[in-house]
Amino acid sequence: MRLFSFIIILTTEFIFSSVIGTTKWTIMNYGHADHNLSEEYVIDMLEMQKVGSSEDFKIINQVDLNINDRRAKKLWKKKYNIDPEQFDGVKRILITQSANQFFSSQILESLPESNNMDDPKTLSEFILWSVNNFPADRYGLILWNHGKQFIGFGGDSQNGTNSKFNYLTTDEIRKSIKKVINSNELNKFDFISFDSCMMGGSEILIDFHDLCNVFIACPELDFGSGWDYTSTLNYLKQNPNVNIIDFAKNEVKHWNSHHNHGIDVQLKAHAAYDTSKYFEYDFAFKKFVEAINELGTDQIQYVTQVRTEITNYSVNQRNQRGVLTDFIDIGQFAKNLSDKEISTNLTNCSKDLFEAIENMVIAKSLGSDKLSASGLSITYPLNKNSWENYDDIYTNLNFCKSTGSDWLVYIENKLLEKILIMFLHYCLQVINLGILRCFQMIIWMMLSLSK
Repeated sequence: MRLFSFIIILTTEFIFSSVIGTTKWTIMNYGHADHNLSEEYVIDMLEMQKVGSSEDFKIINQVDLNINDRRAKKLWKKKYNIDPEQFDGVKRILITQSANQFFSSQILESLPESNNMDDPKTLSEFILWSVNNFPADRYGLILWNHGKQFIGFGGDSQNGTNSKFNYLTTDEIRKSIKKVINSNELNKFDFISFDSCMMGGSEILIDFHDLCNVFIACPELDFGSGWDYTSTLNYLKQNPNVNIIDFAKNEVKHWNSHHNHGIDVQLKAHAAYDTSKYFEYDFAFKKFVEAINELGTDQIQYVTQVRTEITNYSVNQRNQRGVLTDFIDIGQFAKNLSDKEISTNLTNCSKDLFEAIENMVIAKSLGSDKLSASGLSITYPLNKNSWENYDDIYTNLNFCKSTGSDWLVYIENKLLEKILIMFLHYCLQVINLGILRCFQMIIWMMLSLSK
């Protein structure tokens, strides 16, 4: 009887330790995919399965899919061995290894659909659950969904029944992560990444620089492929003691290879940032904006001209190449201003900011249209009428309450210069694109001004 009891105790301890024993790495993926990209997330899970978890390497996903997607009902069972009804609600999954194209990982826990993935509580509970059940020496967090720069991240359609999304703000995400880090007496996560569009921005970086050693994101739209989960996670699994900077370089290298087709060839942008260099960047940025705000009216026109000449982000079609948007590359902006010699102070501050960004960016993947970009975006709006819809959101960012307070003053003043900016830009189009293309762009300008 005692022997039998001893065997039961040993067996129980083995099962328990295999679930919550300390591991080298725990990778948490917040699979916020209850919308038009559900199938893309399924494909990414199959990429993860090719690597799979091990005793020292755990891949933990929280997954929400739109099971009412017409492709889900028609194709998922046949293509991926996924019964949509099996994925009703929110699932917590341990990704197990499998080389075939069918989903076979282990669903550990099922939560009701009412756990809205746009709710910061849902995010913090997932991170806390992962850290408590799969404690590790090193942690990575990947946030998967749509990204909209300072507007936020997410979009939970509640199985297609909700079209008005309450996006997670980066401040809400920050607080969700920080709550877990503090309650578990952790230092930082090794990396945090947005596998999404447009989250590689100055306004976003401020909310994560002290929560991780490396921050990874795209300043531009991600045109579909996202992370190369197989290559990246396999590298990490095979090199668990890797220096986090070397890991970041490899992630960007794999991402770049994963995006060598279609529109990515010209327009892609993805970067990894060393957060230990953030404060040098922060100091240089403040001095840079102070120098701009000191300029006289006759000098500001040269700043306006530079704004028309640099890389813009949120360009989603080839025929929009050259069109100005509300997002620019801040590093290239500083570099080009340093070459203009508008004022000695601005020249020096621009050089310092450019160098600080270059030092902070560990690695970047850029399309052929963006080879001069630094890989870090910032908001520089053009249209005052459309900007009014976002003014309150932007003003309340942590960025605008600290690092970017003077930048907020600058862009609000410069919105009045929209006509001059656009006129200078389309004069350049005459040279670069020819007369016919110029007429097309002028028509677009006239329509835009009428809005």
